[in-house]
Amino acid sequence: MHCTWIVPEEPELSELRELVERLSAIGGGPSFEPHLTVLSGIRLEAGIVLELLAAAFERLPQFELEMVSTGTENAFFKSVYLLPKPSDRLANLRLRAEELLAPNSNSSRFNPHFSAAYGHFAAGKNKQMLELASRALPKTLRFERAMVVRASGAVPVEDWRPIGSIGLSGTGRAISRGGSP
Repeated sequence: MHCTWIVPEEPELSELRELVERLSAIGGGPSFEPHLTVLSGIRLEAGIVLELLAAAFERLPQFELEMVSTGTENAFFKSVYLLPKPSDRLANLRLRAEELLAPNSNSSRFNPHFSAAYGHFAAGKNKQMLELASRALPKTLRFERAMVVRASGAVPVEDWRPIGSIGLSGTGRAISRGGSP
């Protein structure tokens, strides 16, 4: 299975990596690459996903999202997260991905968030982690690319792997394959 993510640019990417690492150390959950999932559960070969999304995303402009609040849920992949201010550009990115891939994905209601910790934590740890995540706000994140990643709830987090990225330049096709975010 594959997902489509957006990953912020530096220096915010390094700051979020540090936050994920700190929360992982406190709660004992896994470490992972900071990202916002645009669409998940894509059941197509990775090369096909990259080609389809490149055609849909290549003319989309780079954009920014402002993270404005934090949240927590009793769900492994949403233990502690950052919430963005609503964004038409992010909604458009999701809509384009759904138009192409929804029949071949586990498309669900779009609830954009930036996970900061995965796991199930005791109430005291969860509160401590949420307070730490809240100190990172407000934060504006800049996005210049979308990624296709081998990832799903059925794949251990440590085995998630980037397949390729698609530049959001607004000027045309820019695909790179493999490598790290």
